[in-house]
Amino acid sequence: MKKIKSIFKKICIKSDREKYIEYYRQLPVDNKAIWLEARNGKEIDGNIFYIASEILSNPNYCDFRLFISAENEDLKSVFARKLKTEGLKRVSFLTVGSDEYYRIAATAGYIVSDATLKNFFIKKEGQVYLNVWHGTPFKVMGKRVTHEPHAIGNVQKNFIIADYLLYPSRYMMDHMVEDYMISGLSDATVLLGGYPRNIAFFDTKRREEIIEECNLNELRVYVYMPTFRPQLMGDTLAEVLKEIDVELSDNEVLFAKVHPLAADEIDFSCYENIRPFPEEYETYEFLNVADCLITDYSSVFYDFVSSGRKIVLFTYDEDDYLSSRGLYAPMASLPFIQTKTVSATLDAARLPKDYDDSRFSQEYGPFESPDAAAELVKRLIYGDSYCRELKIPSAKKPNILVYAGTLNTASRINSAMDFLAKADYDEKNYYLVFNRTDVKDNYEFLLNLPEGSMYFGRAGKMIRTGNEDEDMRLEWLRCFGEMPVDDIIFLTDNISDPLAKLLNWKGL
Repeated sequence: MKKIKSIFKKICIKSDREKYIEYYRQLPVDNKAIWLEARNGKEIDGNIFYIASEILSNPNYCDFRLFISAENEDLKSVFARKLKTEGLKRVSFLTVGSDEYYRIAATAGYIVSDATLKNFFIKKEGQVYLNVWHGTPFKVMGKRVTHEPHAIGNVQKNFIIADYLLYPSRYMMDHMVEDYMISGLSDATVLLGGYPRNIAFFDTKRREEIIEECNLNELRVYVYMPTFRPQLMGDTLAEVLKEIDVELSDNEVLFAKVHPLAADEIDFSCYENIRPFPEEYETYEFLNVADCLITDYSSVFYDFVSSGRKIVLFTYDEDDYLSSRGLYAPMASLPFIQTKTVSATLDAARLPKDYDDSRFSQEYGPFESPDAAAELVKRLIYGDSYCRELKIPSAKKPNILVYAGTLNTASRINSAMDFLAKADYDEKNYYLVFNRTDVKDNYEFLLNLPEGSMYFGRAGKMIRTGNEDEDMRLEWLRCFGEMPVDDIIFLTDNISDPLAKLLNWKGL
């Protein structure tokens, strides 16, 4: 105990990152500590909420301590109110960036994130990391996102260091593995199972309770959840809602779940039959009261289909939206009703469900069940059998990192492109490595890499401890985890920048 107190005293005067490294190096893993984080502490809704609820309500986990990230002090109160349970005494909310936050990041035995852990994080031996990505993608992801293909390094790193990756379908697994280029890099076990958050749609009792609590018994309830986009903000969204409000009858109510940046600009008091999405409920807990979901390009329809209720896609700006963001499948391939006007949208929402989405549900959510959260937590904590497990498909070829300098000049880019164009991809995997910041202004070349080539963008600041060899060891783990690398090829003689030094230190 004296030793630990001494460590804490020394740490308190150091910078945040230095604190984390001291904790990482000197404190043991606590196998009774579970750390959950949703969107870097910005939320608690979704999969993380239902995992937390399972841990807090199940007596099998009563000797575990639960830590949940919160971006600020206000969100701690919001999260506590949503977790309506007697088990709250076993929850500690960690303010992101606080001393305790870094200590738990360095010592928690079990870690669950629905996005990415911040790029300071280094997974240490003994920690078990489960990634429950926050949604089945409909919009293209990773290397296919044409406006920021370079900005995926920390996502790649998170998938590489994860012990388990939860996917609700083979469709999602295939796209995430391919578009984040982790085949051959990640040794994670894929868990094909239901999303914890979708257990809400099997809870008819809770649905009835919320309908009663919100005085919705005599009303037909619609939920509108549009995809966030800059053009649907402020006045534009207010006008759309006004038009909807005019056409709603007195026995109908629409709850609008909009992006926080847009919600701040909407005065809901001016509407007769439109209300803001109630903050006191978890998102899916309340979404379950909807008689019909109205959305557009949001992947929420992959989840709501489990409810068996109607979905209407209000896609009045389809051409404009799709000109800037691609989709994995054409809109026309979806089984749901699609509309272009408010009148058509409400007409469709009022009618009984008249389409068959059973094949869609079987393809994209075949494992959804009321036991999804319980099964997942048992697998994570106790290693109970989880019958749908597999390793990420890989050809098991040697992995070669290619470094061509900072890639901020045409000559360096051309050098990389020429090399990759001549590479033999039947024999080896080639990954162009670069600093994310070096290509932020000229990332377009990544969209035109030779077929078969892949890349990995390093993100974040270099670790400094005062010991160069230790700095390099920790920095390698921070950037690349334990990903297998068989060789490193330098296409430049300039090895003075931090990434070049790191690759040169690694050597092979």
